[in-house]
Amino acid sequence: MPQTDLYGSLALTGRGHATDRAIPFGLKRRIAGQIDPAKIEPLVNGIRTAHSLLLGGIQAVSFDEPLDLLFHKNSALPAHPNGMSFRAFDERGIEILKECITRSAEVLRRRKEEMQGAQCEADSRQVPYPFKSAADLVRIGEDKQLAIWQIVLENEKSRRNESEIRSFVERIWNTMNACMLRGLETEGIWPGG
Repeated sequence: MPQTDLYGSLALTGRGHATDRAIPFGLKRRIAGQIDPAKIEPLVNGIRTAHSLLLGGIQAVSFDEPLDLLFHKNSALPAHPNGMSFRAFDERGIEILKECITRSAEVLRRRKEEMQGAQCEADSRQVPYPFKSAADLVRIGEDKQLAIWQIVLENEKSRRNESEIRSFVERIWNTMNACMLRGLETEGIWPGG
């Protein structure tokens, strides 16, 4: 059985930003940019009504949103204030897998034998321009005469190659642009209320 814990701004704005709709799709291994927006509400309502989903598109598991999608509005992960953790439990309710995601896509997988009380920790890979706050980021930019996007790009390049990064950013931009256009062309109340 899966359980998702949201922290920081993901918890505080999760319903307004449709995170409560996105998580079940992610668990089903459906990619948001590949789902017809007009089909989202019926698909979400189907999961909510059935109290189950196909985990990874393969295995039927129970999914009761109030119990399995938790919004921790007053707490943060040690690695980053805005993050989420995914946990899997066996039939007896014993945690068998934990995966934490912070920032853009730093993933830390902790199998049960590796956890032993461990929390989701920061990625140990070194980046050329480490920062923990916007003030740090601005200071680095001033000191190195770099724009924020240049600092972030250089840091991301420590994890993946530049063509992967640019492809990912382009996909996000295209999805955001399509959402914006749909919003301009659609009447009624926005999904966030």
